[in-house]
Amino acid sequence: MSAATALVRSLKAEVRKTVGLPGVWLGAALAIFLPLLIEYYTDHDLAARLAAGDPDAPARLGDVGVIGLYVGTTGIVVLAVSVVVSEYASDPRTSGASSAPRQVATTMLVLPRRGASMAAKLLVVLGAATVLLATAWAVTYSLCRHLLGVNVPFESVPGWMLTGILTWWVFSAMASMALAMVTRSALVSMTVLVAVAGGAAVATMMSVLQNVVDGQGFGFEEVAPVWALAVQIGFVAAGVAAAGAEHSTAQGMTSLLVTPVRGRLAMARLMVLAGIGLVAASVLVGASLAACPAMSTAALWAGERTLVWLTAVLLLSAGLGAALRSVIGASTAAVVLVILAPQLAVFLGDAARWLPGQAAQIWLAADASRADVASAGLIILAWTTAAQMAGIVRLVRADG
Repeated sequence: MSAATALVRSLKAEVRKTVGLPGVWLGAALAIFLPLLIEYYTDHDLAARLAAGDPDAPARLGDVGVIGLYVGTTGIVVLAVSVVVSEYASDPRTSGASSAPRQVATTMLVLPRRGASMAAKLLVVLGAATVLLATAWAVTYSLCRHLLGVNVPFESVPGWMLTGILTWWVFSAMASMALAMVTRSALVSMTVLVAVAGGAAVATMMSVLQNVVDGQGFGFEEVAPVWALAVQIGFVAAGVAAAGAEHSTAQGMTSLLVTPVRGRLAMARLMVLAGIGLVAASVLVGASLAACPAMSTAALWAGERTLVWLTAVLLLSAGLGAALRSVIGASTAAVVLVILAPQLAVFLGDAARWLPGQAAQIWLAADASRADVASAGLIILAWTTAAQMAGIVRLVRADG
């Protein structure tokens, strides 16, 4: 069989496998809908601000449709990791804790040319990234045009910028694929997605810095709510991936063999996850604090509140993943509770403040009464504790 024929066969097989993976559909949904959510949140009142003569509003027109596309990187990373990790997932119904993964053996049996198989995976991910970016750009542009109206002039994202965003998407996907191949575990996406969160933080902060007019400074407390909207996506995905890695492969059984006392294992996971979350959030918040022109006590307090929230997001998502033991179910629940909650406030009114995502906006902005801010913090704590407790109970009482 020639190399070209092997590549064509591998490409057809990879396309069929890819469309059948739930993680791929989740990644595609994130790549399209996350940019929409970010753009709606940042631009839904821009037309009113322009009509009211807000002097800072015209500067925002240059960023319309850009920030959301950068945040869509999370989706393509989830997609790319799913394509690779599916090869090493074990089926507990047919394999034990120490048995070899099944899918990769089948792939190598049918397609023994490993180079052609890897090239096919890369081509599938590259094609998916291109199609998803084009779709995300089209729907985001349509949303922005609807929000701003036909009377507000703004330019769509230029071609050179779309090429740069596509390059960033592809680089992130290839990096996550390479790490997943080395570790053969979905847990690698935890590191990659936190790195993506850092990129989203930098993109958001640079956008805000470009909008500083006439040398006017601002502190982190002024941008913390919007900044957290972008960064928390990575922590949500990382938490779900960290829990999912234990149950989508044989890693969970291996962990129990090493640490058979389930309560002790649960506490160890909690401590490690909390430590990783604190370190990652500290780096991101610290860098963004330093990037803001103005530094004050209010900015430091806002940084501390943001640090608490990002760590809570990671633990909440991991608790949902451990309790539900389904990447799709945990991701859906986390997206609704954390990411969609501020948008749901339009329909739910004051009832939305009981959702952790909306409570986080009150907690981060801290522009309400002290009692409301403290109440929001307690709501976040209650949701995080409940999710972790559900995950621990599931681990202790489950058969395996």
